[in-house]
Amino acid sequence: MDRFSSFFQLRFDQEFVRSSWIITDQMLGRNNMSPNRLEVVLMLLMLMVYNASGAFVGINIGTNVSDLPSASDIVSILKAKKIQHVRLVDSNHEMLVALANTGIEVMVGVPNNELLRVGQSRPTAADWINKNVAAYIPATNITYIAVGDEILTTVPNAALVLVPALQFLQSALLAANLNTQVKLSSPHSMDMISKAFPPSTATFNSTWSSIMLQYLGFLKKTGSSFMLNAQPYYGYVKGQGVFPLEYALFRSLNPNSQIADPNTNLFYTNMFDAMVDATYNSMKAMNFTDIPVMVTASGWPWHGARKEPAADVDNALAYNTNLIRHVLNNSGTPSQRNNQAMVHVNSQEGESYFGVLGVFLNFSCPRNEQARCTNFECQAEKLQLSYRNE
Repeated sequence: MDRFSSFFQLRFDQEFVRSSWIITDQMLGRNNMSPNRLEVVLMLLMLMVYNASGAFVGINIGTNVSDLPSASDIVSILKAKKIQHVRLVDSNHEMLVALANTGIEVMVGVPNNELLRVGQSRPTAADWINKNVAAYIPATNITYIAVGDEILTTVPNAALVLVPALQFLQSALLAANLNTQVKLSSPHSMDMISKAFPPSTATFNSTWSSIMLQYLGFLKKTGSSFMLNAQPYYGYVKGQGVFPLEYALFRSLNPNSQIADPNTNLFYTNMFDAMVDATYNSMKAMNFTDIPVMVTASGWPWHGARKEPAADVDNALAYNTNLIRHVLNNSGTPSQRNNQAMVHVNSQEGESYFGVLGVFLNFSCPRNEQARCTNFECQAEKLQLSYRNE
C-alpha cells in the first residue's frame, strides 16, 4: 500500500445520524509522518470504529486517481478497520467486484456528467441500473445510489432532468426487484436554502420550488433520505462577522454570545446543527416532516488563499475533531434530539487542487506544488476536511 488519505462525511438519519469519515487509503512513505499528527489521526479513527454507542465507519471512495491503491488493497483496509459502509462517487467496476462477499454496505453514484442521458431516457436509466447495480447484487451489498451532486446549484441546466432521472432509475430498480434494497437520493448544498438562520423560518430557494416538491415527494414515497452538503466554513465567511469563528468550529461560546432561535428559544452551540435543522424546517415549510437528513459532506479548508479567512490547518483539525466528538455524542440537533450518531467513511478523487473541504492526508508533495507546501504538509499531511469537489 503506498498512500493514505482520509475523508470525512456526515450522515444523519431519522433514527440515527451517520457521521462518515471518508477514508481513502493511499500511503506514500510513512516515515515522514509527524508522530503527534499521526497519533491524532489514529485516535480519531479508533473513536469512529470502536465508539461504544454503536457508531460505525463507512468509506466513500473516489477512483478517478491514477495512483490510487488497488481495489483489493482498499477493501483489505476496510475489512481490517471493520468498516461496514462504503460510498463510491461513481460505480467503479474494480471496487464493486472487490467488495463482493464482504457484507459491506455500498453506495454507488451517478456522476454529474452522466445525469443528462440517464434523466432523458428510461432505457438508458434501466441500462445504468443493470450494468452498475443489478450486475453486482447480491454478491456486492449495494444499498444506496447518489444521483448527481449539487445539481440544482452547480449544474442548473440539468435541473429539469434530476427528478426524471430518479424516477427512471427507481422504475429500473422495481423491474429488477431491487427497489426495497436500494434507495435513491441526490446531494444538495446549503445554497438551496435562501436564509438558513434562524433555522425555524428557513425555506428552500423559491426558484426551485417546483422541482423540490417533486424531489421531496419522491423521497417520501420511496423512504429515502434528503442528502445535504453542509459546510459551516462558508456559512461563517458569508456571515461577514455575524457569527463568531468559535460557533463554526464547535468551540464554546462566550456566555454573552449565545446564539438562539428567537422563534423556538432553542440554543445553537454550533453552525452545523443550525444547518441541519434549517434543512428539516425547509422541508417542513413544504409540508414534508418525516424525511431524514443525510449530511453527505462537511469540513473546513486547510490551505486558504489570502481572501479565505481562518482557512488553516489548526482550524481544520479543530473542526474535524470537534465535529466527530459532537456527532458521536449522540445528542442530535436542537430540534432533532432523537437522532443517533454513526460513522461512515469516504475517499478522495485526486490531489490536483488544494484547500478543498475534506480530510486529505498526503504523505508527499507533488513536484509542481512544492513551493506551496509548508514543512508540516510535506512531512505529514495535506489536510482537507470534506471529501470531494466536483
